[in-house]
Amino acid sequence: EIAVLAAPVYWDYQAMLVYKPSDADRFRAIVYGSYDDFKIILANPADADAEIRGQLSEYSGFHRGTVEWLHKYGARVEHELNLSVGPFAFGQKAGPDLTLDVPGWDAFLRAEWRVRVSDRLRLLGGVDVSHTLMHNGNYNGPALTQLDGDPMGINETITGKENVQVHRTINLFQI
Repeated sequence: EIAVLAAPVYWDYQAMLVYKPSDADRFRAIVYGSYDDFKIILANPADADAEIRGQLSEYSGFHRGTVEWLHKYGARVEHELNLSVGPFAFGQKAGPDLTLDVPGWDAFLRAEWRVRVSDRLRLLGGVDVSHTLMHNGNYNGPALTQLDGDPMGINETITGKENVQVHRTINLFQI
């Protein structure tokens, strides 16, 4: 028997401000974000896997602030810089013992230069840099096993498996 605790909860927002101090420069600031939350209650555990009982839930959300600067050096050459930063979080819960919570921060920087050589040729060059910090991520549940090469692994129950707890901070930097 499945009883719905509440309907899905979600919201999002965005706001933008554009400032053009000269014909050569344009600045844009944007803030936006989103949150989704879904929960159901399992009144009785499933016959196939008694460990899955109680609350099933999933959430994800983020907030982001972005600033952009476009500068035109002339009719044929311009550059654009974009910086975006903000927190995120996502997680899942299945019953009292299976949980995943991953909070963190993202930052992205993009720089692009554009040169119009002729009406038919345009050169583009740039760089993208990203940094993601997933801090104090938590997982509590059965040890994850390899699914490749194990056709039954996807259907395997978790009843009787020993839970592990994993607490990690992951720092990713990419260019």
